[in-house]
Amino acid sequence: MDQQKSQAVIVDNNKKKTYFLNTGQSIGEIKVEKILKGKVILSYEGEQLDLRL
Repeated sequence: MDQQKSQAVIVDNNKKKTYFLNTGQSIGEIKVEKILKGKVILSYEGEQLDLRL
């Protein structure tokens, strides 16, 4: 998957907002590290978080 063209779609239900993010972009202190087929790898406060479809 071409990471330059891939976007992560993250929905914040509390704020009723949808974010379209590329690798390296952030929402507050949460940063998109990698976008892979079937999962997005985020970092927050030094920890890695995997979001899977």
